[in-house]
Amino acid sequence: MSEHNGLPQPPQAPISPEPPRHNSNTPQPNKQDMHELKTAQNLILVSSLAAAVSLLIGGVFLSGAGFICGFIALRKLNELTKKSGAIRTAAVNLKRSCYIALVFCAVAFVLMAVYAYLATPVILEALESGEYGDLFNGSTSEPAQNTSAWG
Repeated sequence: MSEHNGLPQPPQAPISPEPPRHNSNTPQPNKQDMHELKTAQNLILVSSLAAAVSLLIGGVFLSGAGFICGFIALRKLNELTKKSGAIRTAAVNLKRSCYIALVFCAVAFVLMAVYAYLATPVILEALESGEYGDLFNGSTSEPAQNTSAWG
């Protein structure tokens, strides 16, 4: 409290700074560009998750779908990098994530395709013979010989 002429003065309110002024030379992103950026971000997320799930449970179709989602996202990001301003910066930053997701999907696709190629003859043989036990434990369906003394 400051005193002027012996009387207490009320506290002064702090002067608020002026809001930042937008530079008229910098274009602001429109709603369509923001929508495209959000769509690309969601497609990258789907692509990344599809690659991880495909590696865990195995699935050529899932990794293929993830690769397609990543490719669509990459095309959207390529269009957005032609713009200028903040939307271009965000698109450039998302492209790195998109490339990583595409690589993971491609690796998952190749691994699952090779496994499917190698496992197909074994599966077909089990289907023709009716002995499905060979698929799970790798042994014959005949009972094992008991060699214990108790048995």
